[in-house]
Amino acid sequence: MSTSRFEALAQKLTFDSDTMWVHLVDGRQLGIPLAYFPRLADASANKRKKYIISGGGVGLHWEDLDEDISVPLLLQGYVDRTAPPVKARLNRRSARRRKIRSELRVPSPPTLLFLRDVAIAEHP
Repeated sequence: MSTSRFEALAQKLTFDSDTMWVHLVDGRQLGIPLAYFPRLADASANKRKKYIISGGGVGLHWEDLDEDISVPLLLQGYVDRTAPPVKARLNRRSARRRKIRSELRVPSPPTLLFLRDVAIAEHP
């Protein structure tokens, strides 16, 4: 008796603004939010395109980013657990942007107040 076993083997990867698409050899496609893998999320589009499919399709590797992902584990829902939670990353990113904006702001000119002589009448 023979049994067929469907293995998750990657054939190629594509990316859009917030998702990594893993195209499997059996025709399935996995959409994984880039937020689950901070190194990929923070990388440029050119760096993301420099991947290697290893082990006949079971591994994804980015040498420049020091990122390794197991395709079978993606199917099981595993994500990068070495990175801080997404909310913490977004908070740090927002703080960095606020700091940069504040450094780029041109100081506003001093406010000048002009006072006129005003006669004040006293009432009995």
